[in-house]
Amino acid sequence: PAPSPALAPTEEALRGAAQDSPADWLAAAARALTAQLHPPRQGADPQPVAAQLGPTALEIVLAEPADTKLPRPWEVTPDGWIWRLPRTTTLARLRHLAGTAPPGLPTLATVGQTDAGPLLLDLEGCGRMAITGDPQTAANLARSLALELSVTPAADVLDVVLLADPQHPEPLAAQTLQAGRLRVLTSTSEALEAISAAAASFAAALDQAGRTTTLAARASDPSADPWPALILVSTTPLPAEVRAALDDQVANGGRGVGVAAVGEWPDAPWQLNIADGRVHVARLDVDATLPADTPLASASASVQAVDDADAQTISALLDDTLLDIHEPLLDEPAPSTADQPTAPTSVDPVDEAEPEPALAPTLEVCVLGDVQIQGATRQLSRLEIELLAYLATRDEPVTSDDVQAALWPNRQPGRGHWFNVLSHIRRAVGDHNLPRIPRDGKITLGPGVTCDLDLLRDRLRAANHQTGTRRLDTLHAAVSLIRGQPFTAPQGYGWAHARGILSYTEALVVDAVHQLASELLDAGQLDAALDTIRAGIHAAPAYETLYRDRMRAEYATGSISGVEAAMQDLCAALELDDPFAEAHPDTLSLYEQLAGRSIVELRERRQRTG
Repeated sequence: PAPSPALAPTEEALRGAAQDSPADWLAAAARALTAQLHPPRQGADPQPVAAQLGPTALEIVLAEPADTKLPRPWEVTPDGWIWRLPRTTTLARLRHLAGTAPPGLPTLATVGQTDAGPLLLDLEGCGRMAITGDPQTAANLARSLALELSVTPAADVLDVVLLADPQHPEPLAAQTLQAGRLRVLTSTSEALEAISAAAASFAAALDQAGRTTTLAARASDPSADPWPALILVSTTPLPAEVRAALDDQVANGGRGVGVAAVGEWPDAPWQLNIADGRVHVARLDVDATLPADTPLASASASVQAVDDADAQTISALLDDTLLDIHEPLLDEPAPSTADQPTAPTSVDPVDEAEPEPALAPTLEVCVLGDVQIQGATRQLSRLEIELLAYLATRDEPVTSDDVQAALWPNRQPGRGHWFNVLSHIRRAVGDHNLPRIPRDGKITLGPGVTCDLDLLRDRLRAANHQTGTRRLDTLHAAVSLIRGQPFTAPQGYGWAHARGILSYTEALVVDAVHQLASELLDAGQLDAALDTIRAGIHAAPAYETLYRDRMRAEYATGSISGVEAAMQDLCAALELDDPFAEAHPDTLSLYEQLAGRSIVELRERRQRTG
């Protein structure tokens, strides 16, 4: 929709800033780097930590000099500190060089502007970063980092956790942003928990891959997992005990997690100090780390910051898109437990002494069709499957009360029964997949659990930043996840309907099928387009978009009777007694255009045939 008068200036400013933006070029360069970098098996893996996007070149600074060989158009300085890419390299060439490779530097974010161009830091590569100086400007820089990472095209998949002051509402807590990569938390324990789980997961995966950095892992197998990072950005100072824990878990960076926090942090290797509107990055000083002839323009820059007012208008503008959207960015209404009895929220006492399982199954929760759990050590009961599906479709940990109200809507399970259910599931899927309930009473699945709904969303998001064959392949991969109508089960799953999750999932399914079908039609692959559309209609039979796609595909094959059949099937699926009065105007217009007859004739024929 058109923005309100109060928000229009914000949109105008954003669109003005976006003109001739180098963001797409930088994103393509990061993907090309992944495809062209071939780190040797011997020696330390190279780790970029900073970049400057100047008028003539992109200069990437390493944490330590590396004897890296990069093919053209890349250049490596003789001292091994800098990788340089000329800005004369076209976007088309970069995309060709990148192929299907994932982004190599998905967490590059701007800290300031120099005369030579933006100064960026790789938050994953830096590891731990302290932002000191003027407290308000420091918080505004942290907020800018979180916002940029939430929307950057340099990442396909990214988990951004913004730890905000619990005493002040965070303006970036927008519905649209939190439907994507951003999570806003006010609990340091929850934030630390997220980092701890991710750090442990990445450490195990890197050990298995035989690599020391995620960049090397991405580059060693560009067609495999993109190794999406988790970044914690805190606009409020971290307690000393949290900083100490992060010192151990995040270490020096490059291993899938990164933290940027406002306030003093003496042990953080990256210190950003703000004064007089400028940010100074001590580690980039030529007399501190880099040799005197390093070509990086400056370690000081005009600070990039997003204040509360700008964050509020940006968030409001983004949320306005929820009023009428073409992409499935639906929020989930908060569950209501006002009429439900209160269950105790405490640590699970039954499972404290249970041994670790002998095997660590990989758990996959599949909801895009018959609800299934793959990876358990035994056949799960209907209730156990539903409980895992409920947790897998949550964006954040939930309380025991929330789970019980959803799965037992008409009665409250006894405390002993509740913990026995959790205990039995945990034996089948492993403690790492269903961790014990912490002191705050919040339940969540482990970081290794995957859900096909999340995969569908991630692949759609990736396709939105792709073109050509790569986009087509990603859309094929997205649609391949769809097995039938989402959340199909003999009983249960009322929460999926009541809380908007089912409609959100159907919207994703329709979006994926519509995008793939459109690409196939444009490519003249008519049979493949019709097969895709039919599969989509089977999964989401009540969406007119797919019937319009079917009409176009049937018409492209020369089948007017197919156009007629598509309209008839739509009327049957939606139980339209009078399509002229009830169908969408776009559907009616397309039918009349392609079928060569008016909708009045269709209505009269339906009336004659009953």
